[in-house]
Amino acid sequence: MDLARAHVLIGQLAAERGCLLYSGSFTDGVSASLIALAEGLCSGAGRERAHRQRLAFVMVEAYQNVVRHRVRLPVAEAAGAGRSLFLMRMHRHSDEVLTVNPVAEEEKASLDALMGQIGQSDLAQLKALFLARLGDGGRTARGGAGLGLIEMARRSANGLVHAWLMGAAHPLLLLHMRIGSGVPPMTASEAASLQRSVSELNVLIACRCGASAAALEAVVRMIEAEPLGGARMARAILAGAAWLRANGQQTDASIVVLRHHGRPFIVIGLDAASSGLQEMHAQVLRIAALSPAQRSSDYRKALLRSDATVNREADLLELAHLSGGADPEVHLAADGQLLIAVPLE
Repeated sequence: MDLARAHVLIGQLAAERGCLLYSGSFTDGVSASLIALAEGLCSGAGRERAHRQRLAFVMVEAYQNVVRHRVRLPVAEAAGAGRSLFLMRMHRHSDEVLTVNPVAEEEKASLDALMGQIGQSDLAQLKALFLARLGDGGRTARGGAGLGLIEMARRSANGLVHAWLMGAAHPLLLLHMRIGSGVPPMTASEAASLQRSVSELNVLIACRCGASAAALEAVVRMIEAEPLGGARMARAILAGAAWLRANGQQTDASIVVLRHHGRPFIVIGLDAASSGLQEMHAQVLRIAALSPAQRSSDYRKALLRSDATVNREADLLELAHLSGGADPEVHLAADGQLLIAVPLE
């Protein structure tokens, strides 16, 4: 497992108030979880109701745009150079939503034309453009009249930025929307670098939202829907979040779920500034040094005891239990961030 690259990915996801990256199977059922996630994070950040509603709409519409319009690719390409992703990052005064997905080459020109119209329109003109396209029935080859794109630009109140990422068999469409002010759009080169990291690490989901129980529950529901181990990955996220909470670190940590050589892993990244970093590092090293039999014994004891020290390790022992006896991997980055990777059975 390349934990140095995972460290780079976590840096690429940096946000002040929380974030979610999703690059799983993109099924329709995830939409409801996105609304719950937006509500959970917005409540913690004190966002006004109108802002929360705009963000939830843009998140769901952007996600559905990927589901409806991405080109179906061979499995290897869809998991690699042609990989789709959805990103939401919450900052101090604004939120951003970004998607990347492959589209058909023959649709590129029409999308560029529509994006040009959107970019030159104010809110009143966007509404008129929406009604005009709704009335004339203009549609792309894959269905849809671009109504979702127009409405996302209107609801965000900041327009819609797009770019094309190359390097795959099909052009990759980057869409970026901002709700609020203060955050410049992610550049095409930054988005391309993020997409490469997600592809090379085979990331399914990454989040920094442990302070919100509602947001965490939404993340768990999203990963539960994944084929091949979704329930075990969801259980690992809950155990990891509980371990962070027991050590007072739920706001200063990132959780990443990925597949490495076909096996699911959970990676927890702890910021260098975390007050309990050394103690948690010691907990990981202590448990890693135990034999599988001793880990199982300590896990059973932890479930039955209420001692505070044991409880701070109980959920880490749960992660060790989910690994089926495999050793965790530990990486201390040059900037002091600690990463722990646990393979899941």
